Amino acid sequence: MENLRQRIIELVESRGHIDTAAFDQLRASHSASPIEIAGEIDRVLKADPHLAAKHRLAGEVITRARSSDADSLSWLNDYRDRATALGWKRADLVALADSERRLRETAAIESGIESSAPDRDDVGETQGPVSEGQSISPTEAGGNHADGVWVSAPVSKTASEVADDDEFPIKQTMLGVTAIVVVFVVIAAMFFGDGSPRVNPAEQAAWARTEESATAQSYRSFINQWPNSSRVEQARDRLASLIERQSAARQQAVSDQRVLVREAQQYLSVLGYEVAVTGDLDEATARAINVFEEGRDLPSRGIVDPGFLRTLKDAWRMAEDDIWRLAQAEGTTAAVTRYLRAYPEGRHTAAARQRIGQLQSAAERGELIESIQRELVRLGRDVEISGVVDASTASEIRDYRESTWQALDGPLDQSLLAALRDLRRWPPQPGETFVDCPTCPAMVVIPGGEFVMGSPPEELLRATNEGPQHRVRVPRFALARTEVTFDQYRHCVQAGACNYLPQDEGWGQGDRPVINVSMEDAGAYVRWLSDVSGRRYRLPSEAEWEYAARAGTTTRFHTGNCLTSLQANFDARLPSGDCPAGAQLGQTIPVASFAPNPFGLFDMLGNVQEWTLDCWNADYDGAPTDGSAWIEGDCSRAVLRGGSWRNSEGKLRSASRTRPSGTFHNDHTGFRPALSLEP
Repeated sequence: MENLRQRIIELVESRGHIDTAAFDQLRASHSASPIEIAGEIDRVLKADPHLAAKHRLAGEVITRARSSDADSLSWLNDYRDRATALGWKRADLVALADSERRLRETAAIESGIESSAPDRDDVGETQGPVSEGQSISPTEAGGNHADGVWVSAPVSKTASEVADDDEFPIKQTMLGVTAIVVVFVVIAAMFFGDGSPRVNPAEQAAWARTEESATAQSYRSFINQWPNSSRVEQARDRLASLIERQSAARQQAVSDQRVLVREAQQYLSVLGYEVAVTGDLDEATARAINVFEEGRDLPSRGIVDPGFLRTLKDAWRMAEDDIWRLAQAEGTTAAVTRYLRAYPEGRHTAAARQRIGQLQSAAERGELIESIQRELVRLGRDVEISGVVDASTASEIRDYRESTWQALDGPLDQSLLAALRDLRRWPPQPGETFVDCPTCPAMVVIPGGEFVMGSPPEELLRATNEGPQHRVRVPRFALARTEVTFDQYRHCVQAGACNYLPQDEGWGQGDRPVINVSMEDAGAYVRWLSDVSGRRYRLPSEAEWEYAARAGTTTRFHTGNCLTSLQANFDARLPSGDCPAGAQLGQTIPVASFAPNPFGLFDMLGNVQEWTLDCWNADYDGAPTDGSAWIEGDCSRAVLRGGSWRNSEGKLRSASRTRPSGTFHNDHTGFRPALSLEP
């Protein structure tokens, strides 16, 4: 599609429009459907105001030329200021007008009308008729127009032309009579001909207005008004493309509304309303909303929008003390658990956890403690399986929580047992993975160490912002095993911590990396991870990212000095040096589709480029050497690392850096979270 887009830009830049012949050439040379071409033309014009202005001006000139019967082109002066502002000369507009005139002459000839060429023309002589779709260069069309210079009066005739006018007035009269006869015959042929196609100025004007409007209603009106037009199929294709885009927008709006409704249902449920958290605005939810609004003397609207959510959240905060008193009065584990789920960081959280411990029955607690002790023994810890929390058991549990940076006073519950069961050794060793919560991503322990950051001057495809090289000491930390996927990001959206689920460009979601996320979106996700896990998740620093990507190597990639399309998802069609060529998939693929690097991390190179914490700096002069993020410089721009599916190998080098703005998001940018493992 990139080649198609470039060709469309070239055509509009040079001609101002794309005629039928050029449109058919685009279909043939790029194997694209009319819908795809029409959609790409629409995107080009919306993305570039300059090209859009040229397209509009060309359409007006062509429409004017169709409706003008006079030989003179002096009316082109009406467009002088707009053409000059767009970098066009008069000859460029003359070419557009002449091309349209010759299309009319060709149509007349094809319908059996013989007409001789005029003796004179405002733009000089041509070498025969111009076929449909043919472009006329400014040099060919310039003629007597003084090489495209704008004039305010008709161009002077040659001496021989003046002599002809003086000596043969009868000839001029006969030419005028002949022209009238030709017009009469053309009109008669249109009404009484053999049914062959005719050029209809009204139809062409209607099409120009339709293209200018470019709405579904305008294309429907054209199809109904001109059902036999040669452009009906093109109008249907563009109408189908518009309907498809409108349908996608409606689906996204429905998805966004479901997120709002689901969050409202969560708050309403906490406040005691009997609603199911489904995301659907069902009858029970609508009734609960009406009762809530009436109880607070609010206008009864019965809808869920951001303003209603803010009001609902304020009520949820104010109700915390009442809900805690009800849980205490009920005196059951279920009641206290409901409070904790509603207010995981509430004012009474510590007391609620203590109360749950008190409410657990001796048998249930003994069984749980015994299971925890069995896992500790499996992990090589010296404890007795007794079902009682003795000094050795308490000490080992404390050591585990310290090694994984968890709260030391956490409860002895099923989450602790599940976390211990996930461990292979004690404590997690470099290369091993751990998961802090059921919806948290798998994290890989990265060993601490020292490396040389940046690239040497002789590295192939090196950029100046990758130097000077400098040694960096990186403490032990953890990094997500893969890029964050759509499934993982959806949990954050459902919890209301992330604003929306980004579009997937039609490629699918699931275990594909989430895309179309900005630095702000990535920050919201890691803050949510911190809230649900009790640990401080963040984005990696540039130094941590490059250290993890290199995984002990010093070559361009962790695979050596070459990277193939069998090792990463990128554009491998034009490799550098002696590296083998490969393919380009043209989209993201599910994470972990290729082998991991030596640290056990997947897709550090390719698939999607990844956000880091650092502010942008043009080189490494003054950069930190302790592995921390560089928070000085241009902090309106973060740093992206790793390259993506659409980049060639140069952007996938371990040392390569990219500088976008913090709000930048697109279909090839994602992220993965990090976690400190040392104080």
